[in-house]
Amino acid sequence: MIRNLQNSDRVNMTSFWGDTIYTSASEICNKLGVKITCYDGDKTHFEFELETEDGTPFTLYDWKEGDWVTEDTRLHYHIGASSKGASYLALAALEKHGV
Repeated sequence: MIRNLQNSDRVNMTSFWGDTIYTSASEICNKLGVKITCYDGDKTHFEFELETEDGTPFTLYDWKEGDWVTEDTRLHYHIGASSKGASYLALAALEKHGV
């Protein structure tokens, strides 16, 4: 199970380690049962602050791929994590849930 983080301080200092998923914000919400954390941020359209079942915190964000983006637009979402191993755990958990 992947869920929204209750304490966003746990994703401070996360970084992009090269792992991405190709999906839409609405698919992320529908398949995982989570909520969007940030709409139209400084450098992203949609951000999610999440954690895996074992408590590994991570973020998903789209890194502003264009101006005409809606929740249904399929984009490459970056995974932000504390290490390459944590990024891989997040990617595996997302794939397990069909995202």
